[in-house]
Amino acid sequence: MKPIPSDGPSLAVKVARGGLIFVGASYFNIFFGFLSNLFLIRFIRPDEYGVFALGLFFFSIMNIQARLGIDQALTRQGEITGELVGTRLSLDLAAGLLGLALALCAWPILPRLGYPVGVAHVLLALAAAGLVGSLGTGPAALLDRDLQFSRTGLIRLAAFPLSYLPAFYLAYHGWGYWTLAVQFACNMVLVSAGMWWSLLKGMPGIFRFKWSFDKRIAVGLIRFGGLVGLAGLARSLLGHFDDFLVGTFVGAAALGFYDRAYRIAFWPNILVAGASNRIFFFTFARLAEKREELDAFAGLVLWITSAFGLPLALGIFLAAPELVEVLYGETWLPSVVFVRFLVVVSLVSPLTDIGGELLNALGEPRKSARIFWLQAGVLMLCGTPLTLLLGSAGTCIGVGTAFAFGLFLLFLAVRRYVSPRFRETVFPAFWAALATVPVVHGVSVLTPVAHWDAALRLFLKPAMTGLFFYGTILLFRPKWLTKRAARLVQLLRGVEK
Repeated sequence: MKPIPSDGPSLAVKVARGGLIFVGASYFNIFFGFLSNLFLIRFIRPDEYGVFALGLFFFSIMNIQARLGIDQALTRQGEITGELVGTRLSLDLAAGLLGLALALCAWPILPRLGYPVGVAHVLLALAAAGLVGSLGTGPAALLDRDLQFSRTGLIRLAAFPLSYLPAFYLAYHGWGYWTLAVQFACNMVLVSAGMWWSLLKGMPGIFRFKWSFDKRIAVGLIRFGGLVGLAGLARSLLGHFDDFLVGTFVGAAALGFYDRAYRIAFWPNILVAGASNRIFFFTFARLAEKREELDAFAGLVLWITSAFGLPLALGIFLAAPELVEVLYGETWLPSVVFVRFLVVVSLVSPLTDIGGELLNALGEPRKSARIFWLQAGVLMLCGTPLTLLLGSAGTCIGVGTAFAFGLFLLFLAVRRYVSPRFRETVFPAFWAALATVPVVHGVSVLTPVAHWDAALRLFLKPAMTGLFFYGTILLFRPKWLTKRAARLVQLLRGVEK
């Protein structure tokens, strides 16, 4: 089937306004989760974080619902019918049950392979929570398909903070990795319940359909979604295989340090692409048959990534020692070197994620899956021997190599459909970044700032980075920043032209 046609000139405004609420809710949850983990990290040891990270890795492999890719396949269907809704929900339930069954099979095996018994317990708990979470993905996809991003964003906004309330209690009373598993499970339950309530309010007509399972629709969803899911599995390996390498060959404590470093270093990816990828996909799908509008939106996405993600990454790179010391404590200082290396990788990650979403939205999931699997293969082939030779530092090198390779392949693939126009959208930010690093580093090292309190340096370094970065752009390329920023404001105000 052809992609669903655009809703007309109001689409840009609808996406901008709904997307603002969705992304705003995502940002709130990101910052709330970060602040909450600053509390939890005082009560949970590095090795316990490592146990949870390993359990999360195995769950990501066995999470069949996420592998189906039927959220994306839903956009390829035309009219919403009772058969489509019933089939989609049936597939979600079946996938959740299959994932739980796989976890039950792995539960007695993992300890025999030498992993801490807690890894098996975490895997089983996450799989049970994943079953509940799979029941909420269908309503969320239907709402996002209708571009009702504000509804799904607000549900996540409400559920996420509530899920931490039992986690605070458990952490204070010494429950270790179970604290993190319970928070994950509570969030899944609250989000699923909220999505069903929101679907009832936002699309009540769906409940008047007679839901039923249709084999033909199921085959169509799985055929397209399976390819998207394969790409998703490769992405999951890219996001978690390094945890497996460090946890398996270096140790759970080392993985705790690496995992916390990864969380800080990938803030640019989470804030720029992670919070918006779902919006990007559904918008790309709506614009698939309008080359000029698709080009314009892709250019805007690249600009957002470089204008906001790059200075954030620079601030993290320059202030890494202060970030770790002030936020996590001196116990976690071994994470600093990983933060600085991985934050460079985080600049590439949003571009690869967005490129993958574009290919999926244009009906090319096979290409997306092939690229991400090649990227995952590079991580496995390079990361494994490097980890054995160099420990966690070798894992970082393997991750960087894999992401650079994937970005190159995605660039070759997407330029057939859109014009990336890096000279217009990315290069000004890149040159401003090159000018910013030596200036801020020089001020931090060669002036009395080097002897100031760590908390004060943590405020000063990112502030100097932002001021010099944007000041350089405003001095040499002011229209690059002001023209597109003004366009975003116009869309949020409802101005079409």
